[in-house]
Amino acid sequence: DVYCDLQAETCTGDNAVFQDRDSCLATCAAYPQDGAYDATDGNSVQCRIYHSSVPAAADPVTHCPHTSQAGGGVCGTPCEGYCSQVMANCDNVYDSLDQCMTVCAALPDGGDWNAVEGNSVQCRAYHASFPAVGDAATHCPHTGVLGGGVCGPTTSSQRCRFYCDLVEGRDDGSVVGACGDLYEDEFDCGVQCAEFERGAYDQQTGDNFECRMYAAAQAVANPEMWCDAASMQGGDVCIEQIADPCVDYCDLMMNNCPGYYPDAEACAATCALFPADGMDGDTEGNTVQCRTYHAGVAADDAALHCPHASSNGGGVCGDYCESYCGIVMQTCPDTYADNDTCLAECALFPQDGEPDAVEGDSVQCRTYHASFPAAADAATHCIHTTPSGGDFCGGYCDVYCNRMEANCPESYADRTACMNACAGFPTDGEPGALEGNSVQCRIYHASVPATMDAVLHCPHAGQGGGGVCGSECENYCELTQANCTEANAIYPAMDSCLAACQAMPTNGAAGTTEGNSVQCRTYHAAVAADDPALHCQHAGITGGGVCGANACESYCEQVTFNCTGENAQYADYDACVGGCVELNREGAWNATEGDSVQCRAYHASFPAAADPATHCPHAGAEPTAFCVDAQ
Repeated sequence: DVYCDLQAETCTGDNAVFQDRDSCLATCAAYPQDGAYDATDGNSVQCRIYHSSVPAAADPVTHCPHTSQAGGGVCGTPCEGYCSQVMANCDNVYDSLDQCMTVCAALPDGGDWNAVEGNSVQCRAYHASFPAVGDAATHCPHTGVLGGGVCGPTTSSQRCRFYCDLVEGRDDGSVVGACGDLYEDEFDCGVQCAEFERGAYDQQTGDNFECRMYAAAQAVANPEMWCDAASMQGGDVCIEQIADPCVDYCDLMMNNCPGYYPDAEACAATCALFPADGMDGDTEGNTVQCRTYHAGVAADDAALHCPHASSNGGGVCGDYCESYCGIVMQTCPDTYADNDTCLAECALFPQDGEPDAVEGDSVQCRTYHASFPAAADAATHCIHTTPSGGDFCGGYCDVYCNRMEANCPESYADRTACMNACAGFPTDGEPGALEGNSVQCRIYHASVPATMDAVLHCPHAGQGGGGVCGSECENYCELTQANCTEANAIYPAMDSCLAACQAMPTNGAAGTTEGNSVQCRTYHAAVAADDPALHCQHAGITGGGVCGANACESYCEQVTFNCTGENAQYADYDACVGGCVELNREGAWNATEGDSVQCRAYHASFPAAADPATHCPHAGAEPTAFCVDAQ
């Protein structure tokens, strides 16, 4: 109040510092108030009060400049006055008072004390005071290094001299630059500066003079961080900035195609995987530009255009496999050896999934999981992108039977038979397994390999595994050991099962549900997971009246296979069948004692395979023990 009262009395007319009392009060608020009460110099309101009083009343031309924002060189240096105002009223022009003071040292300070334009500290101090308080958006740019087109250099030579003073300094040592090794000398700096493109006065990025000037000012306080940006090369800041096309794409997708991405972050993560080499407005091709176009026109027809804008491209912004492979090779690089392998596998995927499918055997589902889900959590989602679908993009058996129907159509009588057989395959193989008893191995051989050589690979993909994806017996025994246990147990161990299986016929059709064969027993061992009491007997040694209507067949196969030489019980298979008709065939399916064919078949199987001398006598027409009537 004291200062502004005095200003209104003594500094008026041509010597006026302020337009009105409000302007004065707004400016005064930024003055330091730590001066001595009788101060006659130094940057403080007390000094300005002194010069506004009797001295200004006696000689306003001399003393009113000392009362101004810049202090007139008496109530503080021009830089002190300027920095007090700009730090108080203009955020983000400088990071600190020290930076402001350092940069200000390179600014011309010969302006009129009440300058409102021209390249000077005084002009900047004026705009940083009450004008910035009233309209920061307009006036703070005028307070910056380049003066915002008002308080800055106006010619190319002035601009470059200012820039070179900041970064290079002057050859005579009168000005020390912050980045002295950017140019050979002061002259070289000026020559190079003259070639810089001009930008907007407030630009802080881009290949232009203004960005380098901003960086040069920052380098005064932090040369290690900013000198590269201030250089001719521009570091990684003052270079041509390529707009991120994903910003527009994701804005449009979130507005016009809700549901395709859970949030903008997921969209951005996916968009980063798209090729960006298209042209704005492209209507086709696997690029972000094509997808952006369709995301835009989706405002009028979402049902038509959102699929084209999606990660899989909808067959328009790239064909399905082009989109899928372009993404999965980035997020799940171990899924395929190379892009050609990926494309060959993808050609076999169904393409009838929903455009935003997250499950089911389709290229759309696999593309979804390969995008932002795999980018965020590859360990969980990459398996869903594989040809097998990871039991997510199609159940294993759905995928398997789809491939078998397409590439090995003679392997099963129908889809039901295929699904029945597949239900028994182990699912613990690695994705893309080349061997081993698993559904993953069979899917691999039923896919591209089968299209190239069905004669070789379809047997590997079949129920029996063709000796590559397991064997008939291996598959059968895996299932019996898993599903027929405790009261329904058939074999005590895997080795026992494999021994018994060696004598069983393997000529049944894959997925068959009846008849004396390993294939029939395999089917029932698989579905025994749901009803072991019913199906384990059918999977047993004698077939339980289903996998072989006549227990004598199974019995004779076991006894003639495992009881030979001095342990032989019959001359041959036919002799056994002929003798069996006289035997009781009504024993329990898993009998190990009592006079029945079932008991004899048990002892003739894995027990005789392990110890023929002990068990073969129990398996004969006239057993010595066990398979006899209780006395």
